[in-house]
Amino acid sequence: MDIDVVLTKLGLAQYETVLSAIFHYITLLPSAPEEPYHFDETRKMAQIYFANADKYAPDAYAKTISQSMNGEYKPEHIISRGILAWTFNRSYIEDILQCMTFEKARILVAANSFDSLDVRTVWEKEIWYGTEFAKHSITSDIHAILTPEDRAKLYLPKRNPLLPESLDVERRSGVEPLKRPVIVHQGPLSTLWYKKDDQFWVPKGSITLQIRSPLTSGTHQQWIQTKVYTRLVMDALIAIGYNANLAGLGYDVSSSLDGVFITVSGYNDKLLVALDMVLQQVQDLQIRDDRFDIEMEKVDSRSLLGGLSLSLYCLDEKGV
Repeated sequence: MDIDVVLTKLGLAQYETVLSAIFHYITLLPSAPEEPYHFDETRKMAQIYFANADKYAPDAYAKTISQSMNGEYKPEHIISRGILAWTFNRSYIEDILQCMTFEKARILVAANSFDSLDVRTVWEKEIWYGTEFAKHSITSDIHAILTPEDRAKLYLPKRNPLLPESLDVERRSGVEPLKRPVIVHQGPLSTLWYKKDDQFWVPKGSITLQIRSPLTSGTHQQWIQTKVYTRLVMDALIAIGYNANLAGLGYDVSSSLDGVFITVSGYNDKLLVALDMVLQQVQDLQIRDDRFDIEMEKVDSRSLLGGLSLSLYCLDEKGV
């Protein structure tokens, strides 16, 4: 089992604190079998995904099936890769948790620079690419690093409010599929386009909002501010990311030349609920200084040059 964590510069400097949080969280997992709804939710979504999966490309599907045939699946479970046969096994879960300890872990910390760490070791080079590496044991008491106050903030997820409950599709026979969306509303400030899935009839949908404004890219500064704003919104939405991902929902908030794009996609039943959550963050975003600093670290030279090019383009379009 692998656990991957992307660290900021501050996170890299305090990677042992991050490790402490990870292994303290793992100690919460033995209580999960007492609440098997975690397993039930995962199994339910796996079965929904299998029943409503998009068609594979033939070569990719053949590869997937051949991998399943080489696995430990019974012949009747090869197509579903065991999804439809999942059963709750408490002892199996407990056996795995006994292996997920700090003492049995191998930890890899990779970065362009370790200047923020007091690394006093002899660096070696691997023979193929000359990449420098070092191996040493962590002597700190990992379990004692996290304070009792921080440990109290760790918790297991509650029941997922975004899981689809209805997968009904209003299917009509003899309907000629529309080739393009139609306008169902047009006003002075907004236009609403709609296209029903009249070809595949799956219980999925997609909602895209484009908020157009000349203030998002009229100048170099506005372009950078809009880009950082959308990144801060996406950062704040991490709070719903686990539930949304498990429920087969996706979302994105990004900047463009014309304004801001907001997209939500996934199963129809909770699509509007997810959209409401995203729009709440877009409207009521609380900008924290620490998260702002982190996002500004990601604004690289390409973003700056891209913003400058867009600004010049906008000025040219306006005849300036």
